[in-house]
Amino acid sequence: MLREDEQFHADLEALGYSVDWAEFNTGSSTLEALGTESVDIANAGDIPSLYAIANNHPIRYIASTESAPHSQGILVQRDTDIEDVGDLEGKRIAFNRASIAHYLTLKTLEQEGLNLDDVRPVYLDPPDAILAMERGEIDAWVVWDPYLAAGEERGHEVISTSEDVVAYRSFYFTNEAFLTDHPEALEVYVDAVIRIGEEVEKDPSIATPLLFEETGLSEETWHRILDRGINIADYNGPGVEEDLQQQADDLLELGFIDDPLEMDSYIVEGKELSNDE
Repeated sequence: MLREDEQFHADLEALGYSVDWAEFNTGSSTLEALGTESVDIANAGDIPSLYAIANNHPIRYIASTESAPHSQGILVQRDTDIEDVGDLEGKRIAFNRASIAHYLTLKTLEQEGLNLDDVRPVYLDPPDAILAMERGEIDAWVVWDPYLAAGEERGHEVISTSEDVVAYRSFYFTNEAFLTDHPEALEVYVDAVIRIGEEVEKDPSIATPLLFEETGLSEETWHRILDRGINIADYNGPGVEEDLQQQADDLLELGFIDDPLEMDSYIVEGKELSNDE
């Protein structure tokens, strides 16, 4: 919706800015472009951002949503005898490697006293996992919205979410160079994201036709996603640094990254973008 928002464009133009839009297939590629200054502002998830930082991309967190635990989880085949996470032992579980789904899988199994050796992991990207699920080639699929909601629409069942397991936020980013040189543009951007999120929270139907046009997923699926997700973003506040630090520490312990990350140096706190150095 930001792309079509006239007020956002007008506010930027008043400061002498125009906008070029770029689309990427994954959070990792989005943040790589941001870190190399191919783009100046981006939106992505928590785990891809930690990999970007571990790969020395100079990204900074400028805003975030609250954690949305019901927007990712574990789907199982329709008409299955799998009722809870404990029943996954020995079963074929799909997720894409080194992703938020991989992380959620490990942490969820850990809570049940299990690990990857107790299940049969199948490493698939979401488009391939959708097909495998429909063909009955996997028993469970760990994934996030909109794929999670699309799976539910096809009759598959969610047996577990990330609630009380791991945080799951969306973030808005810039790079160090743009933060230093153009904080006023970032403030306009974040204020617009907040305003539009509040509008969608009040009336999701204003967003569903645009989302259907962009993705091909039904408006009913997008209603499901928007009804359970956290649509309102804000400047970073309490809990953001703690959640990111916990995730970074977990990734290090799991061997997904090689060196410790100190997350406080990457987070722009509060609304004072112009005071950030």
